Amino acid sequence: MNTIVRNETEEIIKLYINGISTKKLARKYQCSDSLISKIIKENNIQMRTASQRTQKYSINENAFGAITEESAYWIGFLMADGCIKTAKGISRTVALEITESDKNHIEKFRDFLKSNHKISFRQLNDKRNGWENSKPLIGISFCNQQIIKDLALFGVVPAKSKIAKVQHLENHKDFWRGLIDGDGCITSIHKGRLSSIEIGGSRELLQQFSEYVGNFIFKHKSNVRLSSKCINFYKITFSGSSASKIIEHLYKNVNIFLDRKYKRANHVMMTGNGYYGN
Repeated sequence: MNTIVRNETEEIIKLYINGISTKKLARKYQCSDSLISKIIKENNIQMRTASQRTQKYSINENAFGAITEESAYWIGFLMADGCIKTAKGISRTVALEITESDKNHIEKFRDFLKSNHKISFRQLNDKRNGWENSKPLIGISFCNQQIIKDLALFGVVPAKSKIAKVQHLENHKDFWRGLIDGDGCITSIHKGRLSSIEIGGSRELLQQFSEYVGNFIFKHKSNVRLSSKCINFYKITFSGSSASKIIEHLYKNVNIFLDRKYKRANHVMMTGNGYYGN
């Protein structure tokens, strides 16, 4: 019986995460199927169920290998709402979860990936964390080391929420639209009040957005501010004609967006400067 050495253990984990069965791994490394299963469990990797073992999932692992409107957008959206899950310090899984009412957006993401992964449903009901009677969530998760590696090049890494910083896409409008669709808020109020656009996130990421606005839309003074509700969480807000200019720059003549955000953005674009009379 072959003895599994450390570097082989890491390789076994990667192959299992990418869909290789324990039986095939046992043949490859000339050991028992039970030993492979033990290695997987000891490294905190969830074993596939019987139904999952018989189901074949496909995905385009080069989805983020080239920057297009879609790939830049989804990198921004994942920067906002995505999660790279780890086990023993190694990135294992990409997960994206949003409210059930936005199910169509998860389907768009799955189509972009050319994936047949299952879309999951989850209802949070934890009183201790303030999630009692919260909106149901819908999402998709998958294990693919190439995609994880590609996302990391642009700053989508584990535990990114308070340290997020985009790399290589700081001047790409589709990235920023994705970020706003995930972590932004567009208001188009029609009772004599100004429309606005607001984004939340790390200080450095919002400073990058502020610089993008200054370089490509209009000159302004940075107004990144600390949120009063969360530690190390910042916000940036634009209103009126400033919001209208940003919204038109990011949402005009585009092909990929969150439908409900686009509806509000389109309302602002159709009415001009972001100010609505009675």
